Amino acid sequence: LLWSTFLRKAYSLILQGLTSVVALDFDRVEKRLYWIDVNRRVIERMSFNGSNREVVVNGVLHGEGLAVDWVARKLYWVDSFLDCLKVSELDGPVITTKLAWPNGITIDYTNDMLYWSDVISVHFYRYSDLDGRHRHTVYNGNLPHPFALTVFEDTVYWTDWNTRTIEKGNKFDGSGREALVNTTHRPFDIHVCHPYRQPIGMYAQREGCVHTPGLIMI
Repeated sequence: LLWSTFLRKAYSLILQGLTSVVALDFDRVEKRLYWIDVNRRVIERMSFNGSNREVVVNGVLHGEGLAVDWVARKLYWVDSFLDCLKVSELDGPVITTKLAWPNGITIDYTNDMLYWSDVISVHFYRYSDLDGRHRHTVYNGNLPHPFALTVFEDTVYWTDWNTRTIEKGNKFDGSGREALVNTTHRPFDIHVCHPYRQPIGMYAQREGCVHTPGLIMI
């Protein structure tokens, strides 16, 4: 794992020896990073400085997306082997919701919604409430191989493994679809960094937030 600010060109190595990490998110309250290791089939976490590394969840057969709700203190991930969405407290029991073939997942903090990608037969993005109910389809059947995604304001951004692009569109109805970046590899994850992605609430304050907007991919 590497760390850098937007304004620095240098990177700092905070953890090495990882072989197959496919998703990454963070808990701003406790200043921890979370990731999925598909070789070890676990979800791990550690402090931003690389200390206190520990396994949070075992038996993740093929996790492909991860989202930390640091406001409500919940952890969401999708497992494409079990075809399900799972949610737990950050230190609590796991609840499972059945899906088709899920890949990426992200949280829309403004509207308390989950967004995820699914690539079984017809490739689409969907959103639901935070319990996985009241599902709505945004794109249906016209995405080659959607993988990771993130949401900012009224826009959903995603990576596509077949076209090797980063695209965007309206998060409610899919309108205004546009390819932003063509890459030479398959992007594994994507995040928007902006103060408005950090809601004001019990655990959130504007002070100390990220104030340099940006789009990050791995």
